[in-house]
Amino acid sequence: MKKYILLGLLFTAFPLLASSLPDNPFFHAMQDEMQRSLQRLQLKGSPRPHYIVYKLESSYRPVVLGSLFGEIALRQHNIPMITANVLLSAGSDKHDSFGTEGNYWNWYRWVGDSYNDIRHALWDATNAAYLRAARLYENKQSYLRKKDAQQPFPDFIPGPQGAHIDEAVPELSIDIPALEAWAKQLGSKGRKYPFLERLELWLKPEQYKSFWLNSLGGYAYINLNLISVEISLAWHTKDGFERTSNETWYMDMQKDGWKEALEKQIDILLETAQKTYEAKEGSAYIGPVLLSAPAAARLWQEAFVKNMGEFGTLVSSDGKERSGGSFKDKLGLRVVAPFIDVYDKPLLRTYNHQVLLGFSPIDDEGVVPQGLTLIKNGFLREIPTSSRPFKEGIRTNGHGFATQGFPREYLTNVLVEPHQPLSSEELEKKLLDMCRAQGLEYGYILYGLNNGDNGVSLAERIYVADGHKEPVYGLRIETDMGPRLLRDIRGAGDEKTVFKAGTQNILAPALLLEEMELVPTGKKPDRKPFVPRP
Repeated sequence: MKKYILLGLLFTAFPLLASSLPDNPFFHAMQDEMQRSLQRLQLKGSPRPHYIVYKLESSYRPVVLGSLFGEIALRQHNIPMITANVLLSAGSDKHDSFGTEGNYWNWYRWVGDSYNDIRHALWDATNAAYLRAARLYENKQSYLRKKDAQQPFPDFIPGPQGAHIDEAVPELSIDIPALEAWAKQLGSKGRKYPFLERLELWLKPEQYKSFWLNSLGGYAYINLNLISVEISLAWHTKDGFERTSNETWYMDMQKDGWKEALEKQIDILLETAQKTYEAKEGSAYIGPVLLSAPAAARLWQEAFVKNMGEFGTLVSSDGKERSGGSFKDKLGLRVVAPFIDVYDKPLLRTYNHQVLLGFSPIDDEGVVPQGLTLIKNGFLREIPTSSRPFKEGIRTNGHGFATQGFPREYLTNVLVEPHQPLSSEELEKKLLDMCRAQGLEYGYILYGLNNGDNGVSLAERIYVADGHKEPVYGLRIETDMGPRLLRDIRGAGDEKTVFKAGTQNILAPALLLEEMELVPTGKKPDRKPFVPRP
């Protein structure tokens, strides 16, 4: 009986809630196609769609390409480009296709912005999503029958549906000649660094619009003017090692000062490349280590953020159960140094002129996300939850996001706040004091960590005797990059970096750790290019 009551709610509540949708072809097409899909879409012998999310993304984006050699290229799209995305579950609130590996956002080709174009795109994507969801539903039921055990996947308990509509922003007006001149100016910065073999940058101003609607009646409209700036560098060090660096920033064009903030970031990147060019090979080390803000943010991603989500059980493609983060059983325990608080702020849109990709006025289950105090005084106080509880009594706090197929617990904008932040000079002094107390000749400052292999892209030795610094390369972190490290933090900086990890942002300051073990990678130099830079 509950099944029909819930379906009745879907068919009656959806049109009523959606009656207040903005009046435009995007929402009209989504609403009409969702009604068709809920009422008529069904394969013989398979369940109807149980839950549907539509997301349309529209962007108008000319692209200006600049280079170290002053060359400029321009690609301009004369009409908005729109992508249609669908997340669909087949079944019911008790038995559905969620909880299986493989549910995903179906993407569609670029389409026009008329009602018919959008409707056709959604129709095609919905059909593809339903076929996949129906197959996954059967896979899941087969798994449960073989397991012959009580249903390990909790019921879907929808939270109160929310809505978000952005205020109108001015239509994007782009001065292409001025953008080309700025690209040349930014590219010319590389001429101060003769060792560079490549410097390319892409300037992409964008009028971004996002339209989101689900079958429970939740909806959102996001409207933003931004510019993405991508820069790619390549060079060889003095010792012959090949190096590359690629960075992307998303800047808020609606706020003054974004150009100056961006140029500062580019200058820091080029200065870091200079240090890498001059670096010498590092050696094994065990002792205190200072992580710069970007390196510290990577540590937070590996040791904390990856363990703070995906708590529910998932049936993998090979028919085995797996679950995600380990912090779900550590509520009330001290997991971080006692002078640090950590928050999740889903409604934070920008920081230091940068657009935060984690901005989420509504989650993929239609619930308005709550801001969370994840850690207070080092103790784990709150965790993200979704509409599919992993423990009895758990209710959603609006953190069900479909980042890997179906909505699972996921953080958005993670903000690390130390109680008594220190300046970079104070952190370095404290590092030297710790090294001196241990009888060490020098300590290490790490500026960047590679993704996946714990490699250090750049480090500096800082000597106890006089504080002078010496850049080094060829090191890897031997210490486990797990949660245990977070309890060994001895100091934190006063300036944060914005670190992008997919649709998450981590805003973190530099960290001083009591101890890390570094070992040489043993990598041999690469062959230098035969033709030098002109």
